[in-house]
Amino acid sequence: MNRALHQHPAARIPAAGPRRYARSVAAALLGVSLAAGRELPSPEIAGGPRLALNSSATAAAVWPEGGDDVLSLRLRSALVMDWPDLHLELAGDLHGVHGDPMGLAGVGFAGMGAAGAGYRLWDGTEEMGEETAEALWSVALDRAWMEFHLGQGRRLRIGRQAVGLGRGVLFSAVDVFAPFSALDVDREWRVGVDALRLEWPLGDLWSAEVLALGAESWHGSAFLGRLRGYWDRYDAEILAGRRGRDTMLALVGSAAVAGAEVHAEAAFYDTDGGGRGWLATPEGWVTQTLLGASYTFAVGNGLTLLAEHHFNGFGEEDVAQAWALLALRPSYRERLQRGDMRVLGRHGIAVQATYAFSVNGEGAVRWVLNAEDGSGAVTPFLAWQVGQRTSVLLSLAIPHGPGAGRFGVPRSEYGDVPLTAMAQVRVYD
Repeated sequence: MNRALHQHPAARIPAAGPRRYARSVAAALLGVSLAAGRELPSPEIAGGPRLALNSSATAAAVWPEGGDDVLSLRLRSALVMDWPDLHLELAGDLHGVHGDPMGLAGVGFAGMGAAGAGYRLWDGTEEMGEETAEALWSVALDRAWMEFHLGQGRRLRIGRQAVGLGRGVLFSAVDVFAPFSALDVDREWRVGVDALRLEWPLGDLWSAEVLALGAESWHGSAFLGRLRGYWDRYDAEILAGRRGRDTMLALVGSAAVAGAEVHAEAAFYDTDGGGRGWLATPEGWVTQTLLGASYTFAVGNGLTLLAEHHFNGFGEEDVAQAWALLALRPSYRERLQRGDMRVLGRHGIAVQATYAFSVNGEGAVRWVLNAEDGSGAVTPFLAWQVGQRTSVLLSLAIPHGPGAGRFGVPRSEYGDVPLTAMAQVRVYD
């Protein structure tokens, strides 16, 4: 099973103080979840904050072929506080898994597993009780940020937050901070990272942004500058800085062309030797690219087709070699776990067709393919909103491709992933 695609290294710290603090904050949020969904009374003072508490409960069952069934329950609460020039958000969750937690790392179900993030000063996740093969509970603080409104559109956001970059939908060359996998079907919640973001408008159509992301070590942190602009039916951005030990330079753009949406990304990473790329780049530079497009056809309520091609300069033409590197080279494994790579090979292709049955439900079929070894996964899924507070997600992952060879050595990226079904119900309070 290609579990590494969905794992993030857990950033552990030896000191118990921050861990106890995270556990206390998350537990306090969960303890008052019965009040969720209500706007709480604001202090009777001028300029007092507006308070709101929102929560959700997500129950899911996963049935992998030839493996043990896995049950998952996640309770999440978020406290939001708004002042005229300040926004604050805290979110914690309690997550329980019955069965092998690694079973949650199957195709499309990464969001259910216990996820850390490489870009954290401290992990903020605490296991509760003894870890066993049957059940595992954990409590986590996944959001803890405040945003200052500095006037004239200038904003400063500090703390644990979600950071997404680029225009890619299923793949990306620049979305490198706790990204989703192309296989994930539940994308409602992105893992939080510890970051500082300063956004500074440069007129009506342009803006500049500075991003700084922390980690346990200096070499694991990131510092990026971003310049974004919009005009007519086009938008573009430039990113430059340092990501981990790599120097990063990227170009991103999208446009409306003949009724279709087209997007592209190109990222160049100076890895200080050992790099390669299909563009003319000096040795030591690694190239990643993305080219995608989507179009909605006038069929019923609308049929949307999406296609993306991703080139991964960090990947291997021989996927069996990539599996060997994962086992033998920690730096290569770290890149995959951190989110530097979406696929083990060099070329990834994703195609998705989505149809809206009504305002409350849609169905989709997604095909993710490793273009070099021929393996992939076809994933039909159905999402339905039942009333205002309940959603249902049904999914079936159908892998294809060569299975393991002699001595259990993988011969393809997706060939050993089991046929897997999932049913998920989420209730909002």
